[in-house]
Amino acid sequence: MKLEEETYEALVEYLLQHGYPPESLAVEYQLGKYRVDLAVIDPESKVPLALFEIKQQKTPLTLKTGKEQLKRFLSYLDTKSIPTYLVFTKEGTPAFEIQRIQLEETQISVEETGFKSEPEMDFNTIQNITRSAITAETTNRRKRTIDILTGQCVFIISILVVLLLLDAFNIIFISTEHITIGGIIIVLSLIPYASKLKFLGFEFER
Repeated sequence: MKLEEETYEALVEYLLQHGYPPESLAVEYQLGKYRVDLAVIDPESKVPLALFEIKQQKTPLTLKTGKEQLKRFLSYLDTKSIPTYLVFTKEGTPAFEIQRIQLEETQISVEETGFKSEPEMDFNTIQNITRSAITAETTNRRKRTIDILTGQCVFIISILVVLLLLDAFNIIFISTEHITIGGIIIVLSLIPYASKLKFLGFEFER
């Protein structure tokens, strides 16, 4: 639509004037089966740094549908904490209004206080904030994966210990040598504490 095109052009010009490199602005950015009106991407890593969705008018309905759209966009990203914005047409200069959208996990409703004014942010600020968020979330995912593997190792070790005890009391017979089993137990005990862990082709580092 003409109004949305004019708003988009004004937004791009505004971002360029505030230090956003032209190569960082991706129009109709593809995220899964959706397209974001405008995404700011890291020129080096090509990772999205911010998402903008343009609407003609600011109404309770466009706020609600816009927030739902942004939430769907984020579902296709590993990092859920990148800044998301709705952009509305308005009279004056600039010919648009930008609102930062805080996406909560609770049910979406118009009455939520999920909108607040966002101070003017240059490209370097958004880039640094998003890179830090990506690093933090990657670290947390890695830690959760290692914690899961640790639990699995503890479970396996417990089973092996029980089998060894049953074998020692001649309740069952285990053909594998006790030394071999003991070696497996030691290896499994050390794996969770290794600084690096390679498992099924994936490498995890604490």
